[in-house]
Amino acid sequence: MQRLPLFLAAAAASAMSSAAAPATSSTVATNTGCSTDLDCHLAGTCSAGKCKCKPWWTGTRCTQLNFAPAASVKQGIYQESVSTWGGSVIKSKADGLYHAHAAEFLEHCGVNSWTHNSQSVHFTAEKPLGPYTRKDVTQPRFSHNPSATVLPDGSWLLYHLGMGRPRSNAAQGPEPVYTNCTGGQTFGTPSVWNSSCDAEGCTGSFDGDGDTQVLRSEAGPAGPWTVHNISTTTSTGTATFGINDNGSPLAPHLLKNGSIKGFSVMFAARNRYHGCHKPDCSELGIARAKSWEGPYVLDPLPVCDGPLCKNGSIPDWRVYCEDPYYWRDEDGSWHALCNSKDCPSRPPEPPDPTPAYPYFCNGNGMHAYSMTGASGDWHWQTSEAAYTNAVTMTNGSTVHIGRRERPHLLFDSDTGRPTHLFTAATRDWRSDRSWTFGQALK
Repeated sequence: MQRLPLFLAAAAASAMSSAAAPATSSTVATNTGCSTDLDCHLAGTCSAGKCKCKPWWTGTRCTQLNFAPAASVKQGIYQESVSTWGGSVIKSKADGLYHAHAAEFLEHCGVNSWTHNSQSVHFTAEKPLGPYTRKDVTQPRFSHNPSATVLPDGSWLLYHLGMGRPRSNAAQGPEPVYTNCTGGQTFGTPSVWNSSCDAEGCTGSFDGDGDTQVLRSEAGPAGPWTVHNISTTTSTGTATFGINDNGSPLAPHLLKNGSIKGFSVMFAARNRYHGCHKPDCSELGIARAKSWEGPYVLDPLPVCDGPLCKNGSIPDWRVYCEDPYYWRDEDGSWHALCNSKDCPSRPPEPPDPTPAYPYFCNGNGMHAYSMTGASGDWHWQTSEAAYTNAVTMTNGSTVHIGRRERPHLLFDSDTGRPTHLFTAATRDWRSDRSWTFGQALK
């Protein structure tokens, strides 16, 4: 999929807080030679030179998500002939159902039509992996990559990219729905709208708008929804365009206790730090606020480590990671998952460095971690990917799907443990037929 400038990828979670009780551990790794928990990527603890991983991580240094085998690659939010692209799933305590909000494409198109045809849709299921039933349209086009959370008062928040109306400009008018599609797949090439600001303003931070649109429902995940616009500034107080796209706000298990005093959003902060040299650069940043209503302030440093981080640069192609999902574990450590972009399709261009690690830039799932979640206090897992497009099936076989992007975790509402990973998926790298694939964690 061609990436457009300012297509951010956000994932929200809370600001730093006091550590909770340590997580239980299983999977004892061998031959790690660890010295501290950081050597285990904070996905486990270091004991007597060996990493003891949290149950949902595995590997000698706790580098891989520990998936249960999948019964089908269609488990999750799958519709015959209609494509979706990722989704956030929360179990409602009110009705006991799993509520998912996902991007869906009109006219039986695939993800390549997303700028023209994307709308946010609400689904429900009795089990986390479905089957999911389509319920209603939460926000009409243009609305993309919705992500929900539940506040302590029981109201729901929904971050999304767009303003719920077609992108438009004075020269071209409203961006039309693309129709050359069938079976959830796009044919031909949708036109590119050169600008999306007109007499009504812009259509969200995707187009450089300073506001972020957040929806709030006091009645629950089906709405009705009230629109709130929030603003963002840099650390020096300069106004900057919003952070709403792909907003994956704070998980409900983090909001329910009073130790979380702030609110924050991790997102692909394109062109906002010195390490980004191309319009489609996806350096990750964090914006923080005292409450979900904002205003938000962008961290002075991106999500990075190493000597170049302090100068606002990244020492390798990690600037091409997007769609971050950001959370705090039971033991107080902070983590982020994101998908590396498909940058090998073009050669390095100065001042891009040569990729330092073979799995960057190929769509695999990346893992960043921090003891505090503070600006400049992040580390990247560099030995292997947290997950790939290879899915182990219950019959022992391995199925390779195409793209696996836009990660979201489902948490147990009582224990705060992650139980499932949901990602956008395509059947292969050439097709844009997409759905939201869910896989259980052990």
